Amino acid sequence: MQFQINISQAHPRNIDLDIVKGVLVLIMLTYHCASVAILVNFLPAAKSITDRVSFIHYAFILISGYLCGWYYWPRFGSPDSDVRRRLFIRALKTTGIFFFLNLILYSMGIVYSFDQLLARINSLNGIVNFLNGPPGNLAAFEVLYYIALFLFLSSVVLGRRTILSLILGSILFLIYNNSGLPYWMLFGFVGMMVGILVHKGYLEDIWIFLEKTKGIPVIAGLVAYQFYLPRIHSVVNEFDSHYLNVVTYLTETVLWFLSFIFFVRLLNINSLRSAVAAIGKYTLLGYIAQMPIIRMGYGLLKKAGFQGFSYYLTNLIISGIVLCFFILVFSYLRSRVSILDRCYKSVFQ
Repeated sequence: MQFQINISQAHPRNIDLDIVKGVLVLIMLTYHCASVAILVNFLPAAKSITDRVSFIHYAFILISGYLCGWYYWPRFGSPDSDVRRRLFIRALKTTGIFFFLNLILYSMGIVYSFDQLLARINSLNGIVNFLNGPPGNLAAFEVLYYIALFLFLSSVVLGRRTILSLILGSILFLIYNNSGLPYWMLFGFVGMMVGILVHKGYLEDIWIFLEKTKGIPVIAGLVAYQFYLPRIHSVVNEFDSHYLNVVTYLTETVLWFLSFIFFVRLLNINSLRSAVAAIGKYTLLGYIAQMPIIRMGYGLLKKAGFQGFSYYLTNLIISGIVLCFFILVFSYLRSRVSILDRCYKSVFQ
């Protein structure tokens, strides 16, 4: 099965996975450009865009779960395995990045206020509610928070003999919690289960079928899903079912992931494939860098008198170009400046 992950430096990277992660960064850029446009200059079109790609919130933790299931889980059986320590350290680093970035934003006083934060967490209940799910008006980069907690949890529950029962039991427990931290962890555990199934080869026939059909069924499925998305959301809201909500997000996310791979293959543009895969190698860095790039872009465009949809579209194009250029230049410099490579590894790996 080609859609397998190998993040070991001793083996070549999987291009398909890097493409998925690279497109996720670009979709996140599209989402954040639209969300900022809504805040500063309300645009119905921008709101429609955020609704169409709302899956992006859960996509990153689903990918993290897949990594844990496909790459880390099989390695727990070896006597010299340090997988548990590596997961724990990566979780610590991700947590540190989340709090460090938000500390910078609070110190600048541009987006968030310490007074507002203290008023929200002035009681034990307030602290618990914040930790259960940092609200967007009090914290940025909240996806990092959920990924870090999922990695902490994975470092505890992963094991060759107990993993399946633990994941299944956790899913049954989490399915009854429809908000906050448990809801996010559910997507990570589902990704982990898929990773384990891929490792064991249980999804091989499905992948062979998709390759034979060049992925046309999943691309057509995504187009149809997007066409009926308003109706799907209406049905889910009508039934007010947490189960339906989870299933629709999971279905949508998987359709997007597979469509990324096969759409790039169908385009058959080597330079595009290489550029997107390069962005996918720096998912976390790209996720962090795109926010200040978007904010600076909107600030400059506002001074230049841009309004309406051109305000959004222009910043999307400029921010996308700047982000891609930044990552490609960083990748080039990292391969030639050893101290930059060591700094990157100490923070992000």
